[in-house]
Amino acid sequence: MPTTTNLTYPYTLTNSTTADATEVQADFNAVSTLLNSTGIGTNNIKDASITAAKMDTDSVATAAIVDANVTTAKLATNAVTTVKITDLNVTTAKIADGAVTPAKKAVLGQQISASCGSASGTSASFTNIGNQTVTITTTGRPVWVGLQADGGSTAASIGGASTTTAIRFQRDSTAISVQYAVSGQVPASAFWHIDTPAAGTYTYTAQAQGTSMTLQSFTLVAFEL
Repeated sequence: MPTTTNLTYPYTLTNSTTADATEVQADFNAVSTLLNSTGIGTNNIKDASITAAKMDTDSVATAAIVDANVTTAKLATNAVTTVKITDLNVTTAKIADGAVTPAKKAVLGQQISASCGSASGTSASFTNIGNQTVTITTTGRPVWVGLQADGGSTAASIGGASTTTAIRFQRDSTAISVQYAVSGQVPASAFWHIDTPAAGTYTYTAQAQGTSMTLQSFTLVAFEL
């Protein structure tokens, strides 16, 4: 950043005396040299005097701003518009701690399925559980996938006659997690997984496999962390 330098004139012109062209030119050259080589320091800029119209599009790059050095007094009201900021050029150091409020954050994807209701049966292979499918569009952040109670009065649970009863989560056609349940009733909320896909649209499905299974009152949830 340019160092602030005060202007010093080589010659002082006096009233009622003849101005010599060489002296006048020298004074103009002093002004030109200051502006071209040193620049205008912040103390030479009137508070709130730089408006959006005086700034070229994408003219302010992050490297040209000393961290924490632009004060409110130096900005005219509504002076900085989005076209005046180079894309992807605001770094964390340029943002005050706690300055980004929830209202300014992008909405993250979240989806909740309908309830599985009450179901029972035996399946030798993984089979889709009724209603336990959601489709979510993500921004590239990790995705939490899991089961939760459906909000009704019946306890959300998964049970089976053997330790081979299992729940599997799939992203599209890819299995991302297999978790087993012991004999007896297990809370549905015990089954969850954190997935790490790239940004995109995905369909998550909960499947079950086991003997004499009971599936009761839960929903499938997927949301970005």
